[in-house]
Amino acid sequence: MTVKATEKRPYICSRCGQTFTSPEALNPVRHNCAKWNLGKEKHIPKTYTDHHLAELIPRRDKVYYPQSISDSTDIEILKVAIENRLNILLLGETGIGKTHCLRHLAYQTKLPYMRVNLNGGTTQEDLIGQWIPKKNGHGFMWVDGVLTRMIRYGGLFVCDEINAANAEILFILHSLLDDERRVVLVQKDGEVVKAHKGFIFAATMNPTGYEGTKPLNLALFDRFDVILEFKNYAEKFVSSDMREAVKKIKQGVADGSISGAISTRGVKQFIRNRKIFGLEVAKSIFIQKFEGIHRETVEHLLDTIC
Repeated sequence: MTVKATEKRPYICSRCGQTFTSPEALNPVRHNCAKWNLGKEKHIPKTYTDHHLAELIPRRDKVYYPQSISDSTDIEILKVAIENRLNILLLGETGIGKTHCLRHLAYQTKLPYMRVNLNGGTTQEDLIGQWIPKKNGHGFMWVDGVLTRMIRYGGLFVCDEINAANAEILFILHSLLDDERRVVLVQKDGEVVKAHKGFIFAATMNPTGYEGTKPLNLALFDRFDVILEFKNYAEKFVSSDMREAVKKIKQGVADGSISGAISTRGVKQFIRNRKIFGLEVAKSIFIQKFEGIHRETVEHLLDTIC
């Protein structure tokens, strides 16, 4: 995993009024946590019921294996980002744990968590809000969208696959992610909603070239303060005897000799299915992620170690 700053912003800026260079800000994080004097901020609730959106706070989460960055981890860096109200962008292939990382972050910090997939079907009304008929049939009432609700009351809002979103959706985010940290409800009455001090914006992004994706607007990209690139460590989660097979499958996918997809998620599914259904069924399910004759290649690689 690598840490990047944008080309126009080769520094990490704290919304508490401090600015640090990238090495100073992220390497190592433990040193800077003490340096920034970060304690428990008031916007992080002490208990689940303290928050207006308490029902959105994750009560439990699957095991998450942090990825190392220098002598720190992704979770430690992102906790610092939350304390400083920094905009977060996670890059990487599908299925390698980007959204799981953010949900686990919300679980650990007891913040409300909302994830919206911007796959082209999400509308401006879904995010900002709209007028709907009243139940009694007399007149209309305004209902906040999921983003506006999180802006008002605070929480970790995640835009999944942000580079697959429509242009009108991305345009909404510009004023929210700069120093103004606000949205204007034009369709309502022009109300200006300023971001709650506990509001954190995060996004995930697949590499350009994935179906339905496009390069992210540079003006928007520049608004992300902390950018982490996730790597595919699928072999990390398997036993030593299976690790070599996973590496060979990954290499085949990378050089084009195997057509299909292998990810951290896929390997975890195989391990879980092996426990539930047994080896043969788990293999049969796993090879469906590959195309045609390549399924036989993958099955053969699995047979050599299983």
